[in-house]
Amino acid sequence: MKDGASIGANATILCGLTIHEFAIIGAGSVVVKDVYPYTLAYGNPAKFKYYVCECCNRLDFKNEKSECVICGFLYINVCPPIAQRLLDGLF
Repeated sequence: MKDGASIGANATILCGLTIHEFAIIGAGSVVVKDVYPYTLAYGNPAKFKYYVCECCNRLDFKNEKSECVICGFLYINVCPPIAQRLLDGLF
């Protein structure tokens, strides 16, 4: 489990898997594969639902770029399904 990741109550995660930075796992989910950075996954088995910001707000990518409407952080969809936060001013 990496920095900033969150796991909901009663979630089951199989051995040897990685929950990457700022990923969110829904309560009661069964995780059977790695969860990528800045993603929300839930269900049985847990599946990718959408990208999230560090502040947990949903990100909507347009042309491989997204800006959080709450905190203003900038993101780029590096190699789907992997998103990465950009430093300020690089959008």
